[in-house]
Amino acid sequence: MSVIFLETHKKILRKVKRRAFIIHGLGLVLTIIVFLFPAANKIETDLIREAYGVVKRHLVEVESRYRLLEILRNKPLTVGQALQIADVVIEESKVNRIPIYIVLGVIETESSFKTNSISSEGARGLMQLMPAIWNEYVKSDQLSGFSSKHDPALNVRVGIRYLSDLFKQYGDWRKVLKVYGGFINKC
Repeated sequence: MSVIFLETHKKILRKVKRRAFIIHGLGLVLTIIVFLFPAANKIETDLIREAYGVVKRHLVEVESRYRLLEILRNKPLTVGQALQIADVVIEESKVNRIPIYIVLGVIETESSFKTNSISSEGARGLMQLMPAIWNEYVKSDQLSGFSSKHDPALNVRVGIRYLSDLFKQYGDWRKVLKVYGGFINKC
């Protein structure tokens, strides 16, 4: 797990160093131009702020992934599953605007992070998706390249998209979680 994380870290550092090199080069050129154009100082300041923002965003992403992996390493998952699930949770949560703690709470409640969980009603996987929901999302154009019903990362991906659609419909997490959990009557 740490080797892959280290490789990811090194990849991000290479990006940051490349951007820093470009920014420093531009800064040097702009410093020379400062004497010729007073506006160059403002441009340089803006570039420095932008560079800082880029570095800060990358750092937040790396820290988020690390924290999520720390949580997942204590669950009944293989290292590969934990890495895949962490990537899916971060990516899909960001795209679908679902808080990560909601996703982790649903997984804990529904399956206790057991990948082969099957309920008495037929719900499967980490997010305990019913076959009708599974088929609806997997047959859509968005997930047509994926097919394995036993892939935990795909189960989480579909579950997050389903949560997102429920939130768009109800606009309240209490209602969404009641519907997701099967308690539709009281919504």
